[in-house]
Amino acid sequence: MRINLNQILQPVPNMWVLYIATAAAFLLDQASKVFVLWGLNLPQVGQIEIAPPYLNFRMAWNYGMNFGLFAQDYGIHGPLTQSLGETEACIFFISRTNCTGSTGSILA
Repeated sequence: MRINLNQILQPVPNMWVLYIATAAAFLLDQASKVFVLWGLNLPQVGQIEIAPPYLNFRMAWNYGMNFGLFAQDYGIHGPLTQSLGETEACIFFISRTNCTGSTGSILA
């Protein structure tokens, strides 16, 4: 079965609006994190109750990403999971092109 990506991924009109909204949301998210951490001095305070019990800020550092997927003390599973993810990404990008290098089809 062949899936034609050119039919699925049609150009979206006014895509620049999505790009600007995404960048604005990202910048607002990062600015709010900087404000809560350093403006409200959360690392030293440890906990700030804004609207208990609905909105409370508690200090915690996540040293791995995706719930500790690449944490330092993960044993063999960290590198194994990382290499499997990288292999999957390579297969996905390679499968998006056929032998001539043009995009548009995936062999299912």
